[in-house]
Amino acid sequence: MNTRRLTIRDYVKLHLGCSAEEVAMATNSKLTTVRNSLGNGFKDGIYERSKRDDGVTIFCLKPELPFGCHNSLLVTFNERLKEVRQNKINAGIRG
Repeated sequence: MNTRRLTIRDYVKLHLGCSAEEVAMATNSKLTTVRNSLGNGFKDGIYERSKRDDGVTIFCLKPELPFGCHNSLLVTFNERLKEVRQNKINAGIRG
């Protein structure tokens, strides 16, 4: 990964929900370079893409998964299960 892509990734990581235009201005990069980098990152599963109320496309980094786990739904399930078990223990409920 080249330094420009790393700079863009670092900016998106710190500024969740930013647009390509915002990234380009903040990183002093060409808009086409930023759009290409964000588009490729979206295809590669690095970024999530959505739209703001004003219709502007925004990007966020996808959460990093624990080593060896490639399924975000499984991670979420295990986190919730752990919370439920902890709540049962705190409440003194058995079973």
